[in-house]
This record gives sequence, C-alpha cells and structure tokens, in this order.
Amino acid sequence: MTEQTVWKASVRGVPRSFTEEHRLKATSGLRSHHAKNAVGVSIRKSGTKSGYVYFTTGKNARRAVHIVVMEDLLGRALAPGECVHHVDQNRSNNDPINLRLMSRSDHAALHRALEKGVTNGLT
Repeated sequence: MTEQTVWKASVRGVPRSFTEEHRLKATSGLRSHHAKNAVGVSIRKSGTKSGYVYFTTGKNARRAVHIVVMEDLLGRALAPGECVHHVDQNRSNNDPINLRLMSRSDHAALHRALEKGVTNGLT
C-alpha cells in the first residue's frame, strides 16, 4: 500500500518527497525536542535593546523578562506610560528587588541625571 506524497522538501540540497504521516512525525518530534531542551531565554546582543533578557518559549515568548516579572508582581499589565527600571543598571539582573516601576518621563529624567553624574538619592 502506497501513501500519497504531499510534502516536498530539500534535504542537504537534494529534493525529496515525504508522506503526510512522516511530516507529522518529524514536526512533532522537533517540537518535543525544543520543549525538552530549550533554555527559554536569550540575551539581545545588538541594537537599542541589547543586554535585555527575553523569553524564547512559552506564553511569554519574545517578551522581555523584566517586564513579565514586574507584571507578575503588580498582578496586571504595564500601563502605556509605565516602564521598568533596573536599579543597578544591569539589564540582565531581573531580580524583583532590582526592578522599579516608573513613568516613562521619570525614567528618562533619571537617566539624564545619571548621565550627568547626579546620583544622590536616585535609583
């Protein structure tokens, strides 16, 4: 008994045809492997968001960890004018003690002051 070929792909540059059953087994195996072996986070290495840690799997995939942590602490999503500040300015330190909820304007003012070297009482 032959199965109908419905899936075509190139394997190492060689065109191949696969059955639907084979395609389903291959993709479910790949998803299973990723679910078991995925680290779950990555660190952006370039651009304006570099240094921030992002979830790579699950319901928060492609979301910044510090934002998810703050939303969990608050029990709600961040409002449009809110942002999360890293007190020690280490973008990969997402310990709740290191995170502060701020308005975007206050956050910008804080970073302008820190750039000028004003640090008394600012975090």
